[in-house]
Amino acid sequence: MSKAAKNARDECIYCGARDNLTDDHVPPKALFPEPRPSDLITVPACLQCNKSYEKDDEYFRIAVLAQIEPDRDPGAARIWTDKVIRGTLWRSPR
Repeated sequence: MSKAAKNARDECIYCGARDNLTDDHVPPKALFPEPRPSDLITVPACLQCNKSYEKDDEYFRIAVLAQIEPDRDPGAARIWTDKVIRGTLWRSPR
């Protein structure tokens, strides 16, 4: 790996911070059924930036999965049931 490439991995891709780096999955790991592939693409992101995109990732997942017919893609149907529906019900008031 070149020095420039190594330095690019040492800072947040969004804000340039060098502290509290995490791996941000691109595309979001929420789009993949479990067990997820081990080779998902990640970019370095500080914890604050990574957390700031959580809702966007969730909305994106809902928008993408809403377009897929469950009988044509069992993996997508499983994500819809396990993550979208169950997650929505979990956050809903009783």
